[in-house]
Amino acid sequence: MRMSLKIILVLTLLLAGTTAEAQRIYPGSKYVNNVIFTSFSVNYKLSLIVAGRTLPSFAQMKDELKTTTLDGRKVIVRVQSYSDGSLIDTSIADASTYAPIYYSGIKAKRAVQLNFSGNRVSGKDSSTSVDVPIGKPVFYSGFYDLLVRGALLHTGYQETMPVYSKDVEGESSVTVNVLRDEKLSGQPDAWVVETTINGTKTTMWIEKVHRGVLRQVTDLVGNSQLLMEPI
Repeated sequence: MRMSLKIILVLTLLLAGTTAEAQRIYPGSKYVNNVIFTSFSVNYKLSLIVAGRTLPSFAQMKDELKTTTLDGRKVIVRVQSYSDGSLIDTSIADASTYAPIYYSGIKAKRAVQLNFSGNRVSGKDSSTSVDVPIGKPVFYSGFYDLLVRGALLHTGYQETMPVYSKDVEGESSVTVNVLRDEKLSGQPDAWVVETTINGTKTTMWIEKVHRGVLRQVTDLVGNSQLLMEPI
């Protein structure tokens, strides 16, 4: 496994969390920025699991993040792309709050561009205009996994966060539960973390020191799952 991660750890007791009540985080809340991801570049292989059987990998995805400045403020830019060019997602957020600023995505024949400003999301989804009111500060769904990985995780930790998802064109909520500690064969110690958004469950094995994703499984329709592993 080849993984390049540069991470600054900023630990604070305010982020400790409890097993009794889920932390509720939102852009600008005190629970954001336990771990600040300054840059990384990771390649993943994608496979399907059907009826418990893992099929050969069907694609590779590069996940890159960097910090830069935009209109005088520090931002983070995340680009996720398939090696064959069939998917390119670009997300921009404020580096200190993770509040979303911009998103563009190209997949198959669908092209999406979104601008986040105040309490509205505007832009285009292919040929359709988007103009959606937002009732409260939200994260963009393309960044929520970084916020999960950046929390002070421990078995029993729970977290919820509001996100905007382009798939539902509106506000959604992500629930996060740390199920247990686990060590995959030949891998560092990890937390097993279950997240749910819009009814879709994803399980991540998050490496404890550098917060890299060692394995990720997302439930799909029927008896199938999407497996993502670093290479």
